[in-house]
Amino acid sequence: MGGRCSAMENVIGSLLKIRPVIEVKPDGSLGVKEKNRGTRQKSLDYLLDDFKKNLSNINPHRVFVTHSGCPTDAEYLAEGLKKILPIDEVNITIAGTTIASHCGPNTIGILFTLN
Repeated sequence: MGGRCSAMENVIGSLLKIRPVIEVKPDGSLGVKEKNRGTRQKSLDYLLDDFKKNLSNINPHRVFVTHSGCPTDAEYLAEGLKKILPIDEVNITIAGTTIASHCGPNTIGILFTLN
């Protein structure tokens, strides 16, 4: 929706069930970290597994799950995060207009600070 991919890429990606994972890089830019293929559940589990891999770098004080219109998935991730790490605060938030306009509906992500 925000011009990140062409209409044809969007159609092909939807047909093949390709679900891109975007990350914020150390320089502050955004980039594709991974392109998952398969069910949405598989992609949600990928986010939890990726969180596990970075435990030593994550500040456990406050973690956010932000989404654009998928509260059930956000609850699933929040519960999964609590099982992985004793986090002081897990906040579920609604994505802002910039993320929502660039990524579209049903976008979901885990946000945290590093140690």
